[in-house]
Amino acid sequence: MAKRNLRQSRSRTTPIVLQGVRNTPKPLKISACWIVKNEEKNLARSIRSVSRLVDELIIVDTGSEDATVEIAESLKAKVYAFEWINDFSAARNYALSKASGDVIVFLDADEFFHPALARRDRLMIDQVFADARYDSMMLKLTNIDDDSGKVLSIEENIRIFRRRPDMVYTGSIHETIQKMVAERPTPLQSYLFLAWNINHTGYSPRIFVSKLQRNIESLETAVSQTEDPFELFTLHSYLLREYKAARLNEPAFPHLQYMLDHPEHFESAFRFMRAGFLLRVLNALEVAFFLRSRTSRIQLSSAILPPAKIYYEEDAYQLIYLHYLILFDFRPDAFLTNYTPISSQFESSENLARPGFRQGVAFVQQYACTLYLYLGDAGKAFEVIDKVIRDPDNYSPHTFSLLMDCLYGQPDDVVIPYLYQVLDFDRLQTFFYLSDALILVGRKNAFLFMQKKQMDAEVLSKPEMLYLMLVNQNFEQMFDQVSSMDIPDESSNIRNEVDCLLFLAVISSNQERLWHDNESMLIRYEELLSSYFSGLPLEHLTSEDALILTDNYYRLVFIIGIEKAERFIRIFSADPARCYITKAAFLYQNRLDIELANLDREGVPYEQQEAWFYLCKSLLRSGKHEECLAIIEDMLQNGYEDEQAFHLLYILTQKGHGEIPFKANSLYSMYFPKYDEKIDELDRERTGWTPTQE
Repeated sequence: MAKRNLRQSRSRTTPIVLQGVRNTPKPLKISACWIVKNEEKNLARSIRSVSRLVDELIIVDTGSEDATVEIAESLKAKVYAFEWINDFSAARNYALSKASGDVIVFLDADEFFHPALARRDRLMIDQVFADARYDSMMLKLTNIDDDSGKVLSIEENIRIFRRRPDMVYTGSIHETIQKMVAERPTPLQSYLFLAWNINHTGYSPRIFVSKLQRNIESLETAVSQTEDPFELFTLHSYLLREYKAARLNEPAFPHLQYMLDHPEHFESAFRFMRAGFLLRVLNALEVAFFLRSRTSRIQLSSAILPPAKIYYEEDAYQLIYLHYLILFDFRPDAFLTNYTPISSQFESSENLARPGFRQGVAFVQQYACTLYLYLGDAGKAFEVIDKVIRDPDNYSPHTFSLLMDCLYGQPDDVVIPYLYQVLDFDRLQTFFYLSDALILVGRKNAFLFMQKKQMDAEVLSKPEMLYLMLVNQNFEQMFDQVSSMDIPDESSNIRNEVDCLLFLAVISSNQERLWHDNESMLIRYEELLSSYFSGLPLEHLTSEDALILTDNYYRLVFIIGIEKAERFIRIFSADPARCYITKAAFLYQNRLDIELANLDREGVPYEQQEAWFYLCKSLLRSGKHEECLAIIEDMLQNGYEDEQAFHLLYILTQKGHGEIPFKANSLYSMYFPKYDEKIDELDRERTGWTPTQE
């Protein structure tokens, strides 16, 4: 008889990991449910991923015009028609009414268990629901790009729960399963079981924009039709998330304003939504970052922090508080004062089982790493980033950039074994992010070694294979290779990346003939290539042109050298500040401090602050504190304040006990109040958004 060993949490509402039971539980009947419309491409994969586990398959079709229904019936599913009324909960609850199982597995058609669940996995479900206290299982949900297989994000969600009359879906969109008591939702008791993973392709970039637009329209309609105050608060929090995901900050401000104007609902949200609401709070902070006025900071802290402290464990509360300090406090010493004692708690927290919590902690750790680098403490910086990089859920371009910064000066024969020890090369995005990071800092030997190892393992993707050919300057062969490849359509990320690599091949080869021989593959770059070979800069630069410059300059330097890459820069010379920022970023990242100090800054105004701050950070890193302070002071005197200036002033206050730290502290005290007043006014002018006064 197995011994029961349940890891208890501080809160009964926090999911618990099941490790054992006292006896063999009674077998339960399991129903799998979907609501679908025109899902012929996805449905079979979703059904097959769970069909061996369940006893019945319930499909509710809301008006498919393709082969969805036929596919469902061929896989032995029971299919029911439901007239769509713009209410996802209504459709889901209709599916529940048709199910007969004791337990429900509810998936979307673009979700599938990976790996597929097997018959033996029924025992886990039987064990969980043998305990009457628990009514659901919270699983890992991985959002992936279906075109490339790359992981976009990881979260957790309830997809398995008891079937009972008081368990229903609520919300016309972003619907959630709730237990209703006296017509009000009460917190679900969930097992956190991350051994089972669900892949979700609904956020693939190819369809993400249209899906966001659909969600926003549905949510805006729901807001206009909803009277319940708490439901309105919830809808506004979802709209905030959708606009943030769409990178539309200004349309998100009214929804943030609504939430902050109704602080009484934060308490219920923290109590009932818990883990799901934690991520929305972090979203709210990130959106509010664009409204950094004093009044918005006061309103944020008074609405969010007190209830979070009551209803969250200490480490979850501290995570929110540290995010708040990073985004809204301009004294990094306050962050380090709070981060140092709590960092060890993060490492042993039960909440680390939650992907969203881990990602939040990684954000905090990366900021700490950046501060330690600024302060010249490379040992602490590496200690922090080493912890971050060992969790593949934390991989991002910024993470790998910080890692390269911490490994600066280490030889390749030390770096390469270390990377293979700590990185998960089974993750598709690992090699993509690492390649870019190695190229950015010019580690050609390490890059070629990694490429060769991946090629030998036959795991190189199509763009990565072309990338290797580009670095090896096999330009002609690249076009021959693409001609024989099966590349997705123009809307896919793979197609975009392949086109960009071909464009770089023409630039790197400096052969106009190569362009003209392959014009059909380079239509989107026609204007840029015409400018490059004519020697005439573009007169009107678009934001897309600017991205081509900033994203590819370092690649060209890596392939053909910095002197030859200067011809590429001339295409964009109508925007000298943008060119300077691009070159300054490259020189700073490669620690070419002398070259950066000598970079011609003529025609680059102080309002292009990012360019000047690369120079300031370079001077700080080189120990030229007086020169760094002089530039910052000059910028402040000319009215060009920025939070980076105050961060750098703080760093300078930590450099010894002489005149420089004293003067840096004086400048901070003199100019920060003026900056605080200015951003209050800028918030009002730029957005028309006026935070409620305390």
